[in-house]
Amino acid sequence: MSSQNQKTVEAYQEKAKQYLASVDKINAMNPKKTNSLLYRLVKKNLELLPKNSKVLEVGSANGDLSLYIQKLGYNVTASDVADDFIDEILKNGLRPIRFNLLEDRLSKKYHCVICWKVFVHFTEKDILKAMTKIYDSLEKSGILIFNVISDETKNTKEEWIDFPNEYSIGVDRYFRYYSKKEIDDIIANTSFQILDFHREIGVEKQQWLVYVLKKGAKMNLNSNLQYYIEQNVFPEYKKNEPAHRLEHIKYVIDRSFKFAQTIPGINYNIVYVVAAYHDIGHHIDPKRHEIVSADIMQKDEELKKFFSEDELKLIKEAIEDHRASSDHEPRSIYGKIVSTADRNNSVESCLERSYYYGKKLHPEYSDNELFNRAYEHLKLKFGENGYAKFFFKDEQYEKFLTDIRKLLFDKKKFIERQRKHIKNIKARKSD
Repeated sequence: MSSQNQKTVEAYQEKAKQYLASVDKINAMNPKKTNSLLYRLVKKNLELLPKNSKVLEVGSANGDLSLYIQKLGYNVTASDVADDFIDEILKNGLRPIRFNLLEDRLSKKYHCVICWKVFVHFTEKDILKAMTKIYDSLEKSGILIFNVISDETKNTKEEWIDFPNEYSIGVDRYFRYYSKKEIDDIIANTSFQILDFHREIGVEKQQWLVYVLKKGAKMNLNSNLQYYIEQNVFPEYKKNEPAHRLEHIKYVIDRSFKFAQTIPGINYNIVYVVAAYHDIGHHIDPKRHEIVSADIMQKDEELKKFFSEDELKLIKEAIEDHRASSDHEPRSIYGKIVSTADRNNSVESCLERSYYYGKKLHPEYSDNELFNRAYEHLKLKFGENGYAKFFFKDEQYEKFLTDIRKLLFDKKKFIERQRKHIKNIKARKSD
C-alpha cells in the first residue's frame, strides 16, 4: 500500500460524514440516478451473470449502488474503510464489511467486483496489486468494473486536491490521472481480458476511463483492429433505431466472447468483427439487414489488413446467418456464436426492442397497433416451437424463455406490461 493511498484512507476515515453530506447534495440534484450511466453500466454487465451471483462493491460510501444491485436480484456485499460509512450502509438495510482492498484478504469468491472511483487514489503499483488480488478472488468468467480519471484534460499526472463540487470533504486527497495506454499496460500484466471500454464526462468535467474486465484466458484480440472498429464502425450505429444501436452491439460482443470461451482454438478477432458488424445495415433495410450488413463488411478494405480471404468469407457468412428467422442453421461456429449472443435474455429489453423495431417498420402504426404487432411477433419467435434458435446452453436465456412464454400466455397482460414499460422509457427520455 503506497503512502499516498494510506494518507487518503486516513482522510476518509476522519471526514466520512462530510463526504456523505456531499453525496446527499449531489443525489438531490439527480433523483433518477438509477438511469445514470453508472447504474445502467452495472445493470447491463450483471445481466451477463446468473441471478444471486455474488457481487462485491469496494468503497460503497452510503451503499446506494449496493442497494440497487441487491434489488436487481444479486447477492451483494458492500464495503468501505471508515466507521461512518459502515454505519450509513447499515442504515440502508445492508450488511457491509470493513475492507481495505490493498491491505485486507478477500476470503470469499465473487462473480463481480466493482471499484467505482476507487482506483483514482491508487498508484500504478497499487492498481496492479488490487487487480491481481481481485482476479484471484473472482469465480470463473467473473468481471471487474472500475474507472479512473483520464490525464488528457489535466496538466499533471498526480496531485493532492479536494474537488469543491464533487464529494468535497474539506481535506485534500491523492489523485492519480492515467492515460488509456497506462491502464492497458497494467491490465496486460494480469490475466484479465477487456470486455468493454468507454469514456465519460464527470461532474467536474473530468474525462473518465471506464473498463469492464473479465477473468479468463487471454483473447488475443488485435488492439489495432479493436481501435479501428471503435473509431469507424461503432459510430455508424447512431443511424439505427434505438433497439439496434451501440448498446445492443456491445451486449452482443460481450455475450459472443462468453460463448466463444467454450470453444478451443476459436479466433476472437473473427468473433469480434462478426458481432461488431452484424446489425450495421439495419437502418438501410431492416428486413434484409443481415445481407446488407455482410455486404458493408465485405466492402471494408481496411479489414483486409487483418484477415485472409477465407476468413473474410467466414465473417460474411456468419453475419448473414445470425438472424433468428433465418431459414437455415448457421454455416459455421462463428455464426452460431453470434446468433446465440443476439438473443434477448431480458423481458424488459425484449419489450423495448420489439416496440421500436415495429415502429421502424411501420411508422404509421398507433401504439395499440405496435403492441399487438409485438405480441404476435414475439409469440412466433419465443412461443412454444418458436423459430428463435439457440446453440449454446445458457441459464439466463432459459429463464428468460420461461418468463416471456408465461407473459405471452395472456395477451392482455402482455400489452399492459409493454405499454407501461414504453411509457417509462419515454418519460426518462423527456427528462
